[in-house]
Amino acid sequence: MFQLENLSSNQTQKWQDWISKFFRGESSFFGGLSSRKIIRKVKTKILILLLSIFTLLLLFVIFFPKYTAQEKLVVVPIQVPENKLSIFVAGDVMLDRQVRLRINQFGQNYIFASTTEQIKNSDISVANLEGVITNFNSISAQDHTILQFTFNPSVLNILKNVGFDALSQANNHNNDFGLEGIRQSYDFLKSINIQPFGDYFNKDDRVATFNENGFKIAFIGWNEFGGKVDHTLDLIKELKDVNYFVIVMPHWGVEYQDYPTDLQKKNGRLMIDSGADMVIGSHPHVVEGVEIYNNKPIFYSLGNFVFDQNFSYGTTHAIALQITKTNNGENISILPVVINDSVPSFSDGIEKQKMLDFMASISDVNLKQQIQSGEIDI
Repeated sequence: MFQLENLSSNQTQKWQDWISKFFRGESSFFGGLSSRKIIRKVKTKILILLLSIFTLLLLFVIFFPKYTAQEKLVVVPIQVPENKLSIFVAGDVMLDRQVRLRINQFGQNYIFASTTEQIKNSDISVANLEGVITNFNSISAQDHTILQFTFNPSVLNILKNVGFDALSQANNHNNDFGLEGIRQSYDFLKSINIQPFGDYFNKDDRVATFNENGFKIAFIGWNEFGGKVDHTLDLIKELKDVNYFVIVMPHWGVEYQDYPTDLQKKNGRLMIDSGADMVIGSHPHVVEGVEIYNNKPIFYSLGNFVFDQNFSYGTTHAIALQITKTNNGENISILPVVINDSVPSFSDGIEKQKMLDFMASISDVNLKQQIQSGEIDI
């Protein structure tokens, strides 16, 4: 770099004189222009440039107010669509005996006339099918005291048209007509794309699985009267390992008793400890309470849904569940059900509140307010 200290004292003095004259406007430069004129021109151009910038900024603020500095600081969050899945779960569905006779008398649309819309409008609808669909002749329709249930294959149209997607066969009536009855029932259900799951013996890996709306859902059935729970616990673990949301539907307990047994509590909690996300029981034919165990719900019994047990309040008043699953958890709507001449309908008003209050009285005390409101958030 050029430095004055490298010059002789004579040269240094000349440079200093020239610089001093330049800024006093006494030098000539650039083709005879005086330094005063050069400085004046530079100042003029700088002033014009500054005025132009100011004018542009002023016009920008006037005509584009939404881009002011203040509004640029506003951060608009990105709205990510939330995945949502609706699951309908009902209790015992029995289509033999007097129910069979009523279907024959009033037609296929008779039984589910009041509940079809709720079932069909859900993404997944499930229940416990209390018996087998076979070509065997009905025994209980002839003698109501013989508790062997088989359903005529004509009910397949009913179940499909109503909107069921999966049906549990893990119950004490699954073996009423032996292994042939079990086989026929599974084949009939599969033929209309309703997934059967579970069986009397708890030995087969019969699971219903769905991949809907961004969620993987699995249903497992377990029959308390057909064998130990160990294999079912292994199935739960296997499905959790591949990221399924697991709902177990056990058939258990004591008929007409509205409190779970110690064995129900033990096995229900083992299922949760093994990875189950919900446990929803059946068999007692009446509603039993609900508890939250390790932040997971156990509904010990939903009661009946379609049945001809018209002899008590408990057997003709039940609940179904409408589960809404999102990325943030689950909301469970409790739907009280009243059954008149085997036909279920969703109750409302005083009748609805009566069932919710009763269920709250036999459930985990910490859930009382939620149950009475008809909504449980997990």
